[in-house]
Amino acid sequence: MKQEHICFLSGLPIPKGRFSREHYFPQSKIPPHFHTTIQNIFPAHKVINEIKSNLKPCQWEERKFDRVSYAIQWYDIRVADREFCRKTLENWESYKMNPCTWCIMQNSCTKAR
Repeated sequence: MKQEHICFLSGLPIPKGRFSREHYFPQSKIPPHFHTTIQNIFPAHKVINEIKSNLKPCQWEERKFDRVSYAIQWYDIRVADREFCRKTLENWESYKMNPCTWCIMQNSCTKAR
């Protein structure tokens, strides 16, 4: 039986061919030794991961609804990816996470001050 991957960013199953590895803490904002540790890499839907880009976790949580809504309306993406983005917005009504709970960037984060 093949394992189904759940997108860390959306909380939904990732469709075949849309898997990517999410660096939850952007590589440009953390020490190099932490880039590829298991605590920083999570499964993610390719388009949601691209929409997140290099935002810090707390920035993503603040902007994710606006960024995904914008992508649905304006990005040139496949119909199936657009539908995944719509389902993601719906799922976020119940899929909540607090990125500050286990953030490694608290010393440089404006939310932690």
